[in-house]
Amino acid sequence: MIQLINNPAYRATFVNDDGTVDRPSFVSEVMAMRRRTSGFVDHAGRLQWPWLPALGTGPWAVARAMSGSTGAGRGDTLYRVLAFDPIHPAEALQCVEAAVGRGDVVPLFVGTRAMARHIVAVTGLTGACLEYYDPADGEWHTVAGQDLVTGRAVIAGWREPWFAVVPAASRRKPSRSN
Repeated sequence: MIQLINNPAYRATFVNDDGTVDRPSFVSEVMAMRRRTSGFVDHAGRLQWPWLPALGTGPWAVARAMSGSTGAGRGDTLYRVLAFDPIHPAEALQCVEAAVGRGDVVPLFVGTRAMARHIVAVTGLTGACLEYYDPADGEWHTVAGQDLVTGRAVIAGWREPWFAVVPAASRRKPSRSN
């Protein structure tokens, strides 16, 4: 979904003439993305540590899948994993809000106190609420940021924020002026 949002050419391959998403093609691509994020080779053909798909998708694999000119993120941006500190979770929330405010889509990992179990795509910010796409139901939702970091929010049955994948830097070289 993040690549659909960020890449118009990619999006065009899954959208029918009537504006609806070609569901079988989209589901096939979702499964291919899952294989790429858990396999020995990433989207750019670089070696990576494999991961058991039964354990979900690792946040570092999502950061790799988002990064670079062929990634799901924006342009040549590099992405990094940001952990939510259980003592000061509002600091990570501020980074997520800043990234979304700049137009980035932010993968957000939520789960139990013991482990991250689910990923949603934070796509916007309205006031103090994060807007997100949840692949569990294929719908768009909102959650108050304060509720997210205090454990009052429930996202697809999960209450604890674990990680966010946010822009780290750009690979583009700064232009030189003489």
